[in-house]
Amino acid sequence: MTSTLKKLFGFSALLVLMLSAIGRASDSTATEAAENHQELTRELTFRIANESNQIDGVFGPVTYGLKGVYEFRAGPTVEGTFIRLHEQGTAFAASFLDEGQLTMRFPAATCLGQPLTIAGTAWINRMVDMYTNVGGVDFSREGKFVSLSAGLYAGTATRDEASGRFLGVELGIERSFGAVDVSLSQMSGVIRTLGDPSGIGEGRYSKTGIDAAFSFNRATKFPLAVTMSIEKRYFNFGNGGPANDAKDAYIFIAGMEITVQHIL
Repeated sequence: MTSTLKKLFGFSALLVLMLSAIGRASDSTATEAAENHQELTRELTFRIANESNQIDGVFGPVTYGLKGVYEFRAGPTVEGTFIRLHEQGTAFAASFLDEGQLTMRFPAATCLGQPLTIAGTAWINRMVDMYTNVGGVDFSREGKFVSLSAGLYAGTATRDEASGRFLGVELGIERSFGAVDVSLSQMSGVIRTLGDPSGIGEGRYSKTGIDAAFSFNRATKFPLAVTMSIEKRYFNFGNGGPANDAKDAYIFIAGMEITVQHIL
């Protein structure tokens, strides 16, 4: 993962804000902007969370960062995520990239008689002590009872000096129960390193997640959410490459998010 790529995701949240400023400047009149302001999603979310697992105990690494969403009038929606991770026992200011994501989501179109939203994504994501660095396309459909999503990704998987080609797919399902949102996701992939005798790669990647978000003060401009996630994680680069410790397979994440709505 090059320093240039790290810098790109390091400023992903700022890019969302810059694009929002451009979108606001393009409004034809102040009256029109006021009329549509409440209808568009334009928000910035501050997030902090604690990760617990068998190795680190109840109080493990702390993650913190920003998520931004800006919906253009009669156009796409831009989403950015920038999350850092701080290990327990290290200097207060010491941290490293946990996740960086930049997504452009286009207005829903009709496909086979159903509304379908398509998005393009660039994504760096840490799992245990390895990273997937990918680009891909996401598909999602909001239903009356459940929402469905799927994603196809290609890029690289890296862990220290080990590196390989990564191909993956993610499936998700989400349901809201009043102020509680529950989702289930599964991402699976293959990793092919240099000299791998398999065409698709002997390496394997799997992350299963169950997430729940409990929202408060939804009707205000500063809604608060308490989030909880349980993940089962596995990676093996194959071909004699590194693999995760079995004790690091399960992780519990408890977090808090506060959102500033209707920005710019």
